[in-house]
Amino acid sequence: MHSCTWKESISTQENPYHFTDSGLRNVYLIGVRRVECDCGEKYVEIPAIKQLLSLMARDVVMKREALIGDEIRFLRKHLGQKAADFSLKVGLKPETLSRVENGKQQIGKRADNYIRIYYALASKDEILLDAIKEALDTVLTEQRKKPLRKPPKTVARIEHDEWTLDAA
Repeated sequence: MHSCTWKESISTQENPYHFTDSGLRNVYLIGVRRVECDCGEKYVEIPAIKQLLSLMARDVVMKREALIGDEIRFLRKHLGQKAADFSLKVGLKPETLSRVENGKQQIGKRADNYIRIYYALASKDEILLDAIKEALDTVLTEQRKKPLRKPPKTVARIEHDEWTLDAA
């Protein structure tokens, strides 16, 4: 019988833990406890995992670059939704969502925006909801500042004591 020798460490800035189980390729964790055995077994202890996943999702939604397939799949799974249900909510055909999530097709700008807005609303993340409110307020304020175009003419015609509107 082989006895294992366990070695414990804490991930650091210089040696972070690559958190691939999240479904995202670019996530590294600092401060998590790692345990490794000389036989090759490895364990990692990730506290407050729900908070971490929510924080990661918020970061994905708020990034400036276009969403990629892995990120869209991560957001969908974080909401606990099946692909068919999610695709319906964001206005994509299920087969299109599948191609996007698998990296075979890029998402359009409109669908990217719908996914971000839908995630914010469905997750009820207060920070994301506040960001949507600010963005909407900015858009509406900018529209109000634009000079109004001259309103179209309304042309009314009377014939036999009856008014009709003519096309302007």
